[in-house]
Amino acid sequence: MRIFFAAGGTAGHVNPALAIAQYIQAQDKTSSILFAAAEGGMETALVEAAGFETVPLRVRGLRHGFSLKNVGVLFDAWRAVGHAEYLLRCFEPDIVLGTGGYLSYPVLQAARRLRMKRVLHESNAIPGLVAKVLGPHMDSVLLGFKSAKECFSKKTKCYFTGTPLREDFARVNRQKAREELGIKDGELLLLSFGGSLGADEINRLALKLMYDGGLPPYVRVIHATGRRNYDRVMLAMSEHGLEPLAGCRVLPYIDPMSQAMAAADLVISRAGALTVSELARLGRASILIPFPGATRDHPTKNAAALAALGGCSMLQEGPLAYDTLREEVFRLLLHPTERHRMESAALGSAPKNPEELIYTHLQSLISNSAKI
Repeated sequence: MRIFFAAGGTAGHVNPALAIAQYIQAQDKTSSILFAAAEGGMETALVEAAGFETVPLRVRGLRHGFSLKNVGVLFDAWRAVGHAEYLLRCFEPDIVLGTGGYLSYPVLQAARRLRMKRVLHESNAIPGLVAKVLGPHMDSVLLGFKSAKECFSKKTKCYFTGTPLREDFARVNRQKAREELGIKDGELLLLSFGGSLGADEINRLALKLMYDGGLPPYVRVIHATGRRNYDRVMLAMSEHGLEPLAGCRVLPYIDPMSQAMAAADLVISRAGALTVSELARLGRASILIPFPGATRDHPTKNAAALAALGGCSMLQEGPLAYDTLREEVFRLLLHPTERHRMESAALGSAPKNPEELIYTHLQSLISNSAKI
């Protein structure tokens, strides 16, 4: 299989593509895989660190709201379509796969012009702009959330596959993860984080809960501030005379996340599509606090889709957020029946093997018999 990927802009777009690429590579040792990458984009480092080759495209994301700079962005996108056509002709892929974001547009548009097989994966519960524009012109649109199908026209060929995750999420063992993190029998682990960059509101709520919340002594806490916030958070803690409590760890970043999430009994986090997919894959109970300023309010829709199935609790930021959070944390930690019910709902919210489903679908598309 020869496959050309277009994935960039955020880790939430890149990591699903890498998960698919790694699965294809493991199943087909003769496969040829190539990634497009925006010039200067963060995806180049991620993709090449995973062992895959990249080719650059000059393309940028649109700015929110009215901006004259968007004229240049649109011109770059138009020009990038022609460059993408050249790259596709040179590589001659069996199929072209985009995972959303501004980088996907010129590549998938070029594949459309060249009449190549083309697939789009949409991780969010509410499709992004690229998915809405190009969805009807794809051979398939693969969905991370079943409810996302309602957002596409009837002529769009949608298939619910779930969102593919890195290999470590498939291999992680809960008991081993707890042992490696020093979580003893009878102890509960509360995990909180705001994404790789961190989130000020998650930091505020989690640290207040840690130091003022009166958590039982058998509750252990791991909180990630985000790398950019770590020094500032630790300084603020020191200025207020706060010392790390027994069983509480404050880190800049959690790696591997699969280990910490597998070991956790309850997770507090934002609601990016990738995080929600990770929680579903491992069947973890969670309290999701969506970032309210996200484009098209994707995180809120992601959390709402999981909450509707009973797979998480969703809270909104606001003046009363801490009191509500503390109440929900105690409800779930102190009532295992409620927590286990949420775990089961999260685990059943998405297919268990999205990588295999997608690989099989790509194979069938190539042979002109797409079925899932």
